Amino acid sequence: DIEIIKEILPNIYINTRNPVDNIELYTELRSSGCIGIKQTWDQHVEKVESSLQIDTKTIFTAQKILDEKCGIWKVSGGTHSAAIFSREGELIAFYEDIGRHNAIDKIIGHVYINRIQPNNCFLVSTGRQSAGMLLKMIRAKIPIVISNTAPIAQGIELARKFNITLICFAREPKLSVYSNRQRII
Repeated sequence: DIEIIKEILPNIYINTRNPVDNIELYTELRSSGCIGIKQTWDQHVEKVESSLQIDTKTIFTAQKILDEKCGIWKVSGGTHSAAIFSREGELIAFYEDIGRHNAIDKIIGHVYINRIQPNNCFLVSTGRQSAGMLLKMIRAKIPIVISNTAPIAQGIELARKFNITLICFAREPKLSVYSNRQRII
């Protein structure tokens, strides 16, 4: 339905054949903070099934490991990081990138290239946990997501609906669990 795409930096303008209804209801899906793609969350998405449980000591230890490995961030203050950990809290992979979405994509790629069972792992990340971020975890089947910063309301809603344990503001000695608390022992 796109008629014209016009680039006038830093903006891109798109004209469609038909008016776009309810644009304020569009949800972030695969963007890095832009409006994203209109769709329902039920398309091609299944609940995450996992028996994984971890304790708060493991969460805080993993958060410290992530913080220690953020070398580019320590110099520039301009990157995001993500790490995937085993059930026992052992670091499997760490990636740092200018975009929080990119760091997560690198982790998911690592998991699949190396045939790691994602439902037996948990992810620790910097950056807000939006709907787009949570949808990546849901599709990748990662059951526990931990961040040192804030969640966004749609991210919390998705985590609850699709059985992800979402933990934010994970800064020892406190953390906030927004969904599926049963995985925290």
